[in-house]
Amino acid sequence: MADDNVTPAGTLARLQQELESAREVLRQAVERGSKKAGAKGAVAVPDAFATFYADRAREEAARRRASRAPTKGFPLWFALWNLAFVKEVRSERLGLFWWFAEPFMLIMIFTIMTLVFFGGSVANMPSFPFAIMGVAQFLTFRTTFMTTAVGPAHLVHCLNEPSVSRFDLMFGQSPRALVANALIAGGLLAYLVWIAFIPLPQDPGMIILCLVCSAAIGFAAGLGASLLSFIYTGTRRIYPALMRLFAITGGLFYVSEQLPDDYKAFVLWNPILHSAQLTRDAWFPVYETTDASLWYLLAVTLVSLALGFGFAIMERRRRAEAGDIE
Repeated sequence: MADDNVTPAGTLARLQQELESAREVLRQAVERGSKKAGAKGAVAVPDAFATFYADRAREEAARRRASRAPTKGFPLWFALWNLAFVKEVRSERLGLFWWFAEPFMLIMIFTIMTLVFFGGSVANMPSFPFAIMGVAQFLTFRTTFMTTAVGPAHLVHCLNEPSVSRFDLMFGQSPRALVANALIAGGLLAYLVWIAFIPLPQDPGMIILCLVCSAAIGFAAGLGASLLSFIYTGTRRIYPALMRLFAITGGLFYVSEQLPDDYKAFVLWNPILHSAQLTRDAWFPVYETTDASLWYLLAVTLVSLALGFGFAIMERRRRAEAGDIE
């Protein structure tokens, strides 16, 4: 037979007994407090009474935490992104400054390169906003790639939580590049629009889509790089060289229509070039790309994500076999 205390009637009887006991303790406390306080009527609650309810409150809180389902999906990733942002900013006194200063300085460097090579305009577009758009796409790809390839980094302690996986930490930190570069590039371009140096964008949705695709490709490539780094740590040394190759062929300070056919066929394999030229096409009415393809960019994004998720599963299995949660 089931225990009577487990049945609803038994539970109700037990609660009634506890309530009567608590009332008796409170009544005695009031009587003692009234005798001591006299006319003031102050009530002195004994420690036993406070402890009684404090224990019940802790038990109820523990029961609710145990019954609550673990956080998953976007709420978890957003919390991890916030944690990564706070820890990175607090890691040094100028953390928040460098979080935005790095993309700003790189945008300025490539803008100067564009001015040196082509002067005040490139394909009838002003050099300054032209360079901003290309650099923003490349930096979004590069920073997302490097953040994902490094792995959990300073959030590795979160792997002790059973509901948090390595993939969660990577995905939670990856929006950093998208947010930082979008804010810096968007702020500079908004200023140029405000002073009437450039017109308003023709297709803002296309610009946002290209930024998201650049971030997604960087994230997927970072998952593959993380797997390779676990297999052989020496592969991390080739990442800077790969980023330089992507920068040279990414159309940061030129458009593919200006290049000879032999070189054009080579750089058009780079999806970041398509992303940069589609962004410029979506902003400036004086430029219409004849080489960049939205379908190619979307296809590369989807294939990269599929491969990246496969790499993440392979890495998780290899780490489990090696007994390494880091």
